Amino acid sequence: GASVRASTPVRRYKVNLSARSCCSDFGDLQPDAGPSATLEVVYGRLYPLESPLLILSHIDGLHRDARQELRALVREEIVKLVGRECVFDVCVAIREHLRKHDDPDADLPLHDRFKLREAKEAEKRKAEEKEGKERSERMKAEKRERQTMELERIQEKHRAAKRLGQAFHCGGDLNVLLEEQMVGLPHMSKNVGVGSTHAPAPFAPAPAVEPKA
Repeated sequence: GASVRASTPVRRYKVNLSARSCCSDFGDLQPDAGPSATLEVVYGRLYPLESPLLILSHIDGLHRDARQELRALVREEIVKLVGRECVFDVCVAIREHLRKHDDPDADLPLHDRFKLREAKEAEKRKAEEKEGKERSERMKAEKRERQTMELERIQEKHRAAKRLGQAFHCGGDLNVLLEEQMVGLPHMSKNVGVGSTHAPAPFAPAPAVEPKA
């Protein structure tokens, strides 16, 4: 069938994009802008109902695969935003792709890049060692705290058992003793009858029987 004829172009301009700067259709890119691209924009009087013509006329600082990915990204954005204004969104997507593939050290000599990479790796190892040491110290401190708390609990249990023994010997009030001093010793109910209010009296020997004459 016959192809649909595009509307007459009413605007044409270029947008310079880079990984380290904002969108700008004025002037040239800065020398240290990182990976960059120039997007040519042409649209007619029916835009945005009619998709614009977007051409990547210049790509710099990207390897071949990244260039192909960028061109495919522009096509996908146009299809996704068909019927809507899309130039700004396409520019944002291009800039994010450039930033993703930006290597600030790419312009350095090979020897300097190697030294810088070694320094970064050494710094990373040092940070990991420091983090591991701090984590180990925290674990040791938590273990010491748990051991201290357990020791205090055992010592208090022993002191309470000693006080309970003294109460039995002196005939003290067991209910008061349990309420004030023996909280946390459930095994004491095995030795004392339920409902008892006093410690049991000491065992009394039977009276001696005098022999008959």
